Amino acid sequence: MTIQEALQNILQAVFGKDVRQSIHDGIDAINKESKADMEAKQAVIDTYTAKQDALDEKYDRLLDEMSQANPSLAEVVDARQNESGTVYTNLKERLDTADQKQYQDNEELLVRISGLDDSVTANQSAILSNRENISNTNVQLTTFKNEVNSYKTTTDNRIANLETDTGWKGLGVNMLAFAEYSSGSGLVIRNVGKIVNIVGTLTTKSLVGNKTVIDNGEEASLLLQGMTLPENYRPKNGVVTIHQGSGKAIFMTQVSPDGTIKIGRYREGNTYPSTLPENVWLPINIMYIAK
Repeated sequence: MTIQEALQNILQAVFGKDVRQSIHDGIDAINKESKADMEAKQAVIDTYTAKQDALDEKYDRLLDEMSQANPSLAEVVDARQNESGTVYTNLKERLDTADQKQYQDNEELLVRISGLDDSVTANQSAILSNRENISNTNVQLTTFKNEVNSYKTTTDNRIANLETDTGWKGLGVNMLAFAEYSSGSGLVIRNVGKIVNIVGTLTTKSLVGNKTVIDNGEEASLLLQGMTLPENYRPKNGVVTIHQGSGKAIFMTQVSPDGTIKIGRYREGNTYPSTLPENVWLPINIMYIAK
C-alpha cells in the first residue's frame, strides 16, 4: 500500500475502528518506504566511505612519515604502492620485488636468445654446408664443361677431317718393275676424312739381267725407290689386301705404317710361279683409315 492509498482510506473511514486502522496502515507504509530508501542510500554512502577511507589511509601514511625537513619523503611513501595497488612495507621491498621480476624476465629472455643463437648457429652450419656443396657442384660443372668443350673440339676436328678431301693424287710407281696396264690406269691415292683409297691397274715387266720383279712369292716395293706415303696417308697398323688377278691368280699388297707399299705372294691357284710372268694383270684397290 502506498502513502496516497493510506491517506485516501483515512478520509473515507466512518467508524472509529476503521479510522484507527487506516491511520495505522498509513504510518506503517510510510515507515517501510522510508526504510527501503534509507537502505539504498546507506549502500551508496558505504561505497564512497570505503573509497574515502582508502584515500585517507594513503594520505595518513604520507603525513605520518613526511617531515618538514624532508618533504620529498611523501613521494617515497607514495612510491611503495605499485600499479596493481599492492602496498609494500617500504620502498626497498617494492624495488627488490620489481628487480626480482626484472631478473626473472631477463633470465627468460636469455634462454630465448640462447635458443635463437643455437638456431642461428645451425643455420650458419647449413649455409656453409650448402656453400661447400655449391662449390663442389661448380667444380663438377667446370670439369663437365671442359670435357664437353674437349669433346666438341675433338668432334669438330673429326668433322673437319671428314670434310677434308685431298682429291686424287698420282703415286710414283717402281717403273723398273711395273707399268700401267693401260693408258691412264696408273696408281692414284685419295684421302677423304681420313679414309684412304689407293686404286690403279698395273702390269709387270722384266728387270735388267732377265730378273723378274717377284721371284718365288717374295715381296717387292710398289713405289719408286726411297718414296713413301705422306704422313696423313699412312695407316696406324699394317694393312694387307688380297687382290684377284687373271683367272685363278691372286696376289697381296701391304701398306705399312712407315708409308711403304709392297706387293708379293703372287700365285695361280695353289702354285707360286718360280718367276712372275710378264704383262700379268694386277688390279689394285686398297682402302683403310689413316692414323
